[in-house]
Amino acid sequence: NHRILIFNNHSELTLGASAAVVIGQDEFGKNQPGLSEKAFNRPVGVATDGQRLAVADSFNNRVLIFNQIPTRNGASADVVVGQGDFKTNLAETTDSRLRAPNGVFLDGRRLFVTDTLNHRVLIYNSVPTSNGARADVVLGQADFTSRTDQPASASSLRDPTAVFYDGARLIVTDLGHNRVLIYNRLPTSNNAAADVVVGQPDFSKDAAGTGPASLNFPRHAFSDGTRLFIADTGNNRVLVFNQIPNSNGASADAVLGQKDFL
Repeated sequence: NHRILIFNNHSELTLGASAAVVIGQDEFGKNQPGLSEKAFNRPVGVATDGQRLAVADSFNNRVLIFNQIPTRNGASADVVVGQGDFKTNLAETTDSRLRAPNGVFLDGRRLFVTDTLNHRVLIYNSVPTSNGARADVVLGQADFTSRTDQPASASSLRDPTAVFYDGARLIVTDLGHNRVLIYNRLPTSNNAAADVVVGQPDFSKDAAGTGPASLNFPRHAFSDGTRLFIADTGNNRVLVFNQIPNSNGASADAVLGQKDFL
């Protein structure tokens, strides 16, 4: 529907609840794609730090930032990342351009973007306040102009779809390699190697599988600081790890969406 829906109080939600605000469209009954400060074309990722809202506007090859969570329909974004202005949507590979971003995350200080078709994650050390900002760190590639589809390793990514930072660890969902990568500290240099892999026995493997220690096209990972939760899309399930893994090939403790791990 090329839109984001906002529900103002999740504690009051009931079955079939109505959203309070729509952005990307000027009213709830519309669903047209567009290219402007008020429009989306297949938004995939959304994140907030409690103040700002960021949207991965995938088919427009950009991320839109709203400096305050919108309270009215059809609100305009304040900043665009990945393009120089709100009227362009070129797919490019530089420190200030994007190619079909899927995931976005805000921690209150920084912006993280999974630049999916560039096979990389971009880290902005401060949340951009002007259009076309340049990223500070790239993961998955040796530099900001490379977009090589590489074999699985501790530093490679293939079509990453989500990124999450809990204040200590950076967690990246590496869709094309059927795994989730964990960096035990926030990377500060390009092409940094991950410390732990989930879904594979080691960093060189990328086969899809079922069972408590395998993944099949995972699309999202989230942590509450203690546990790890993975949306294992190809297996139609969610895996729950009661502790964030600190060694490769860890097994999940619980599965949702299926009666067992197989």
